[in-house]
Amino acid sequence: MALEDRAKELGLQIFAGPGSEGLKLFLREQNKSPIVIAFFMADWSKPCDQFYSGLIEGNFPSFLANNHIRGLHINVDDHQTLAGDEGIKAIPTAAIYIGEAQAYQKWTGLMAPRQFMRAIEEKVSAYAPITIVTK
Repeated sequence: MALEDRAKELGLQIFAGPGSEGLKLFLREQNKSPIVIAFFMADWSKPCDQFYSGLIEGNFPSFLANNHIRGLHINVDDHQTLAGDEGIKAIPTAAIYIGEAQAYQKWTGLMAPRQFMRAIEEKVSAYAPITIVTK
């Protein structure tokens, strides 16, 4: 399964660009979901595929929906300038954006789904209550 298909299965929007301005526009348009988690990924990366597979198995789509968090898939090969502008040096990288601000927190590398959701909860709980639902 292609990585973009896994992203769609997770309920992530596919970033179309262009560049940093496109990301700012996307963030500005998220009035009802001011918390956005952007996933910087590449189709050829086995760790990226493993990360998405783990999130699918870990009920991450429900986590996003229950907490009104928007997810965004950014292919770093298609958006190299944006990845550079955002300081992405390795993949997989996930970044939380709150409102139109710069990335609030970034994580690089594989994480267990539950660990990743708890890390999100820890970082944004002061901004919005987060609920982790187990399967």
